[in-house]
Amino acid sequence: MLNRTIALLSLAALCASATVSRAQAGSPGREPLGIEAADRLLLEGEFKAAAEAYAGLLAAAPSNDAQPPRERTAGLHSRRAVAFAKRDDVPAALEAAEQAVSAAGNAESLSVRALVRFRAGRFRAAKDDLDRVRSASEPGHPVANLVFARLALSEGRAADALVAVDKAVSGTCVLSQALRPDALTVRADALDELGRSSDAIASLDAALAASPRTNTLLLENLTAQLAFRRPLVDRRLYSVREPATTVELPIKFADGLPIVMMSINGAPAVPFIVDTGAGISVVFAKYAKQAGFVARDEPAYAGGVGGDGRVSFRYGLADRIGLGAITVDAVPMIRIDWELPAIGGILGMPVLRRFRTTFDYPSSTLRLEKPGSPAPSKAAKASTPFRLVGQGLFVEATVNGKGPFNFELDTGAASPGIPVDDAVAAAVGLVDNAPGVKKGRGQGAAGTQDTLIHAGVRFEWGGLPGTKLDAIVQRISPARADRRNGESGLVSETEIEGLIGFAVLSPYAVTIDFESWTIVLR
Repeated sequence: MLNRTIALLSLAALCASATVSRAQAGSPGREPLGIEAADRLLLEGEFKAAAEAYAGLLAAAPSNDAQPPRERTAGLHSRRAVAFAKRDDVPAALEAAEQAVSAAGNAESLSVRALVRFRAGRFRAAKDDLDRVRSASEPGHPVANLVFARLALSEGRAADALVAVDKAVSGTCVLSQALRPDALTVRADALDELGRSSDAIASLDAALAASPRTNTLLLENLTAQLAFRRPLVDRRLYSVREPATTVELPIKFADGLPIVMMSINGAPAVPFIVDTGAGISVVFAKYAKQAGFVARDEPAYAGGVGGDGRVSFRYGLADRIGLGAITVDAVPMIRIDWELPAIGGILGMPVLRRFRTTFDYPSSTLRLEKPGSPAPSKAAKASTPFRLVGQGLFVEATVNGKGPFNFELDTGAASPGIPVDDAVAAAVGLVDNAPGVKKGRGQGAAGTQDTLIHAGVRFEWGGLPGTKLDAIVQRISPARADRRNGESGLVSETEIEGLIGFAVLSPYAVTIDFESWTIVLR
C-alpha cells in the first residue's frame, strides 16, 4: 500500500499543468523560454518550436525547480516525444520517449512511450508499457488510457475503448490537453462502432473545438466531415439487405489490381477496384455523374503514397450500391476527380468489413459471406490475427529475419514485389548502392515517386514459410495531407512500414474474418 500511495502522489505531480518553474533556456540572440511558454507552443500546435524549447530547457540548469531532477528531465523528454509524434517524426519521438523512460520510468514516461510505440506500430511493446503503468498506478495516466483505448479499438473492443478514452479526455495535464483532439477523435470512433452516431458527432465537434487554430487543413478536414455527417445522424449507414449465405463475384486482375463489377444508385454496373487499403470507398467523377452521386461542397484531404502525399476529395452518400445479389444501402463515399480508363471507383474496407470477405486469387473470385456463415471445409494453410487501425488491416511481418514490422494488408498494392518503407530497408541493411539494386518508379494514390528494387529479400508473415521476393523500397507512410509547413495536428494513427499485396497474396484464398479478427490463408 505504501508503494501504491507514493506512485499516486508522483502521478499527481507529473500531471499538474505547468507547475514546474521557469527554468530559462535559449540560444544567443533569442529570448529564453520557460516551461509555461514551451507548453503554450505545444498546445497551440507549434510542435517544432515546442520541441526546440523543451530541448533548451533540458540543456539549461534548473532554477528553484519543484520537481526532482530525474522526474523533471523525464517530463521534458516526454513533452518532446509528444511534440515529435504530432509532427509525424516517429524516429525522433521514439528517441525522446526512450530518454524519458531512462531518466525516470514513471507513469507519465511509460505512457508516452506506449503512445509513441503504438504510433510506430509496435503494439506488443506498447502493451508492455501499459502493464508497467498499471502495476505502478491504479487509476493509470490519461495518456495510458488513450493508448489503451486505441489498442482496444484496434482489436474490436469498442466498449472497452470508450471506457478508457473517457478517462483520457477528462485528464487535465499539459500532455492530456495536447492530445485531447486525438482522444476525442478516438472516442468518436468508439461511439460509431457502438452505433451511437449522435454522440460520435458531438465528440467530433469537441475535437474540432480543441484542435489548434494553426492547422488549417486539420480544421478543414474535421469541418467537412461534420458537415457531411450531421444530416445523416438518424440514418443507418452501410445497411446490408439480407443476402444469400454466400455471394461470389468474378474478379478480373488488371496488372495485379482486383476488379469487380459494382453499381451505384441503380446505374449500370461498372468495374471497381477492390482495395482493402482504402479507408473509404471512392467514386470517380465520370461515373459519379452517371450514377447521380452528389458530393458536398466542403473540400477535405487524405494522405496518400507518392507525389506530395495529398489527395483532395469531397464527401457524399450513395443511396445504395449493388454487388451481384447484394445491395448495401446508405454508403458513405468520397468523390475524387480522377479518371482511370473504364474504372468507376474503388470499393474500400468499410463496405468489405460488413462481410466475411475472401479474395480467392487462384479462382479469381471475391466471396462475400454473412457473418456467422459456416467456415469453408478446405483446411487453412495459415492464419494470423490482425488489427484494424484507421480502417486499415495491420499484421506483423519480418524482412530478412528482422522485425517484426507493421505491414498493411493492401489488395490495392499491385506491384510484382513487396513495397517496403525506406526506414525499414535501412533497419534490415538494404543498401541503396549495393550491387544489383535497380531504380524504378512507383505509382501511388498521390502520384509517382522513385523506388529502389532489391532482389531476393526474405519475407515472412502469418505463420507461412519464408519466401524470397523483390523489395520495392520507397516511402510508404505518406506525407500527411494535414501538415502545416512540416507540422501536423492530425497524424497517422500508426506507421505503415510495408504493404502486403498481390505479390504475396496471389497463391492463396485470403479470408478476412471480423468475428475472429483473423486473416486465414487457404
